[in-house]
Order: sequence, then structure tokens, then C-alpha cells
Amino acid sequence: MRKLFVISCVIATFVFCLNGFADAAKSKVKKKAKPQVKAKVLPKKALPQKVAAKPKNGDIIILAKSRSAFLNPNCEETRTCDLKSVFITVEQYKVFIEDSWTYGTSTVAGYETSGMESLEKYAFVNFIRGCMFDSEKSKSGEIQKNFGISILHFGGISRFCFPEWVIDSMDSDPAYNSDAELGRHYFYRWNSVPGSYDKKTEKLYGEEKPASPLLYIKDHPGGAFLSANGAINTSLEFKTCIFRASDIPNSAVPENINFAEPIYCADWQSSYIYNFDLGIFETKSEIDPFCKEKPQPY
Repeated sequence: MRKLFVISCVIATFVFCLNGFADAAKSKVKKKAKPQVKAKVLPKKALPQKVAAKPKNGDIIILAKSRSAFLNPNCEETRTCDLKSVFITVEQYKVFIEDSWTYGTSTVAGYETSGMESLEKYAFVNFIRGCMFDSEKSKSGEIQKNFGISILHFGGISRFCFPEWVIDSMDSDPAYNSDAELGRHYFYRWNSVPGSYDKKTEKLYGEEKPASPLLYIKDHPGGAFLSANGAINTSLEFKTCIFRASDIPNSAVPENINFAEPIYCADWQSSYIYNFDLGIFETKSEIDPFCKEKPQPY
């Protein structure tokens, strides 16, 4: 803008001088033109730049969100017309913990029935494939991967790697969030604020019954983050399915994934693999080839 202003001033001065010479010629009076004064162009001042505030521990950023819904259109064929709807919400996020970002995925899976008496007739089962692993870059530039992460699975501690699909459960009951003593639905949740899944306002079904026939569960697979020597990575695929509770066996083995026909399933993933060359976590559509290897048992 300053340059345009200076140019405009120069043009105006030039036009003014021409008009002055023309008037002098008409009146036959010679006038000496004043020397043109050069205008000084001041340097542009740099505008203050906005500096992004440093994130605080606990800050969460949602990277992506999706929701799938099932309205049970063929309920007569499956004899499940008291199951009104099923939904699964998936969020990819990053949370700032101990001065660095942790990347993760969270899900909420819920269902609604036609009445309170039907709530315990249905239950979720989770299936999992893939692994969590740690990785580091050697001095020669080679990426080294290790099965250094453990998980409680079917009552025992195992390496967090499942090359093939298995049931995702902490004990032998395939039903998600079940408890041998408290039952299958004790840890299912409902919220005193309709449509909310906020922990502050949610209640456990086993401690207090809901006002309306809707329950949900939550899942938070392990997160990915930078470690002292490299990175902790997640490369996991999931299937969250709802069944008639009576179709789910009370006890099973992890590989028994075809124990019954599900009413509805939704696929989702948690994939954050560190790229040492780019210095970022990347999401892949397939599980990492390393996760297809069978680790040595403990």
C-alpha cells in the first residue's frame, strides 16, 4: 500500500507540473519549475505473528469421527424385533501426556430395545486382529521391531499380537465387559444426559437401572507414542458385533470366532505406526506385516 501511495504522489506531482507550464504559457509569464522532491519509502513493518500456544497435559484433539447405525430391518427373520437399533461411534484422537502426544482410538457401542425387559437379551462381542509393538531406528538406519507389549487375554498374560482373528476378551466368556461373578451386563453403561457418553454423567447398569432401555459399552485400545528409544505402535483391526445373549457361549477359546451368527457387526481400526524418516505417526489401511508374524510365547 505504501508503494502505491508513493506512485500516486509522483503521478499527481507530474500532472500538477504540466498544468503549471500550460498556464504559464497562456499568460506569457515564465515560471521556474520547482525541483521534484523524492519521497522516502519507509520499510514495511513486519506484522506480529501468532504463536500457537503450547499444549497442556490432558489436552485432547479429535482427528476423525465416524458413526454407523443399524435399525434391524429384518427383525422378523432373526426373531429380534425387540432390538430397535444398534450404533457404534469411533473417534481417532491425540492427547497430550507428559509433554508429548499419544495417539489412540475410542469407541462407544450401544443398543436400544423396545422395553427394559429386553435389555439383557442382547450383548456385544469384540473380535481383534493385529498387534502392538515397539520400534526403533538403529545407527545403520534399519527399523527394528519387537513384541514388547503385553495384554490380559482369556485369563492369562500374553504378547499383544494376534496374526489371525480371535475373540477379544479378558476371560473365557466371549461377551464383552462380562464378569464371572457380577454377570454379563453389570458394567454396561447408560447416561443420565440423553445422547451423552460423558463419564461424569454415566452410570453402571449393575448399580442403577436406566430410565430408558438403552445401554452402551466403551473400548479404548492401547495408545501409540514416542518412547525413550523409539516408538510404541498400534496396528489393530476390530469387529464389534451384537448377538442374542443366549447365542453366546458362557465359555469359549479365543479362536472360536464362529460360535453363532451375529445380528450386526461394525469394523473399525486403531492404526498409528511411527515413520522415523518423516517423524510422524501414520495410519495404514492394513495391519503391519510384522503383526502377521507369530511371536514366541512367554
